[in-house]
Amino acid sequence: MRILVYGATQVGKDITRYFSQNHHDVILLDEEEKALEGLDAAQDIKTHVGNPCHPATLDALPFEDIDVFCAVSSHDEGNILSAQLIKHSCKSAYVLIYLRNPAYNTPKFQDMLNAVATKKIDAFISPESVIADFVVQQLAHPGVTRLYDLKGPGVWCWSMMMDKDHVHHHETYEQFLDDFLRKNESTENQVPVGAHSLKPFFVKREGSFLTDIREEAIRVGDEIFFVGGLPPQVPKRWVGALQEGHVQKTAILGGGKIGRRIAERLDRITPPPAAVIIEANETRADYLSHVLDDILIMHGSALDVGILKEAKIGKVDAIFAVMDDDENNIFASLLGKSLGAKHATALVGNPQYQKFVQNIEMDCLIDPHELTLTAILQALPTPHLETLTIFNTTPFLLCHGVIQENASLCHDEYKALLDLSHHAIVVRNGMPIDLDHNTLAAPGDHVIVLMHNAHQSDFEELF
Repeated sequence: MRILVYGATQVGKDITRYFSQNHHDVILLDEEEKALEGLDAAQDIKTHVGNPCHPATLDALPFEDIDVFCAVSSHDEGNILSAQLIKHSCKSAYVLIYLRNPAYNTPKFQDMLNAVATKKIDAFISPESVIADFVVQQLAHPGVTRLYDLKGPGVWCWSMMMDKDHVHHHETYEQFLDDFLRKNESTENQVPVGAHSLKPFFVKREGSFLTDIREEAIRVGDEIFFVGGLPPQVPKRWVGALQEGHVQKTAILGGGKIGRRIAERLDRITPPPAAVIIEANETRADYLSHVLDDILIMHGSALDVGILKEAKIGKVDAIFAVMDDDENNIFASLLGKSLGAKHATALVGNPQYQKFVQNIEMDCLIDPHELTLTAILQALPTPHLETLTIFNTTPFLLCHGVIQENASLCHDEYKALLDLSHHAIVVRNGMPIDLDHNTLAAPGDHVIVLMHNAHQSDFEELF
């Protein structure tokens, strides 16, 4: 594909590297030459200094020939205008806009924008909305860290974090899995789960991935991935919260853009949990009290033990620290846990902090960069292969594909796929099965693959 990325932001650079590694013809465009320094020479990436809203840049670049345009600069208005110009110049191009201002991320504004555009913009990505959706997913499925619907009958890929309870009760993954699968085998649930319909996939441990895990010792901070149904067995830390099968009370620490987006989405959970927002800025707290119904707004610092006690944090089932400071989010989460909160999740963007926090009493981390990049890749046009997630700070990603009648893999052995993947599982008729070089591919197979991101274009050809 021919791809143009506007904006040498961190997101823009990472997307450009990803496309370049997958052998796409990609150009990174930015108004500031300094922002582009060091990219082209070191990584064989084409760069261009200019603004896609300026006539001189429009004349200098072959906009009419591009397949994908990603507007991910730090200027929302520039992203919006450039997207409209590209749609006008090349009506067949797939256009994605990255918007930071929540005012632009409303259905009303996007409908207005599409009404005046020559053709509709294909995708809008908001980092705040992506993070809020992740949080609501956790609340809807307690104990699950990541959850991907593979759009098959009862087919999911999901993960859970290993904590001190798991380490205390099970020395190895073999002991944990035997116990976990046996408990789920006889439990009634909307999605049948049993030893044969739920299969462990791999374990993510810091920057590495373990696939042969049964004899491996469990470590706090490990994230284990499964393929199959959803788990009815909830981790022990949630038991008190789920006497009626759902989270009853949550606390949002920080009432900024992300905190508000989370609060606005709580009604998507059935039944919606009671919620409190703790916000340090008095003006912002007053504003939230007028725009959010049925949410308790408290003015104060989430780092103040007195405020946390006043908010009855000890009786809260889940807290989400989503302030604009990593250190505050980590410390506030730990304070909440020490006061009795059953589950703590913190927004942490610094990779160095992420490594540190994995070894302490933290249930889950939200990596905003990883979630945003994943959302962008998921939105791009790949008809039969979907990126489920990238793993930030590693060169690996998780992909899902469905074998079509005319696919290269159809009725062939999975040998080519296995040679390219780090690990893969096939789901056939709702049942996950291990792959080997003698397994025949069949139309309708769901293939979930952990692989190096440089191999994704090779996988796309197979599907």
